[in-house]
Amino acid sequence: MASPAGRRVFGLVLLISGWIGIGLMLMRAALLLYISGYIPGAGLLPDQQPAALPTTKLVTTVALLAAFVLITRFGRRMRQDARISDEPGDHSIS
Repeated sequence: MASPAGRRVFGLVLLISGWIGIGLMLMRAALLLYISGYIPGAGLLPDQQPAALPTTKLVTTVALLAAFVLITRFGRRMRQDARISDEPGDHSIS
């Protein structure tokens, strides 16, 4: 069984990778919507002509976003459980 310190470190790795993945998927979704012409360039980029929305890529992006949210939640829970098991006394997790 892994030590509480090891679980905290692995939980931190999951948290960091989850947040990076969430950020990348949000940027990818915004880029897909911009390329399709659903959101304007806000004066920074030239506006695109309306085009077909790449549904497969958008569904993949949403699925990956959900996976990264689960990874982030798992990492947070792992760090929380490791912290609780380090405390003296009752080692039950409520």
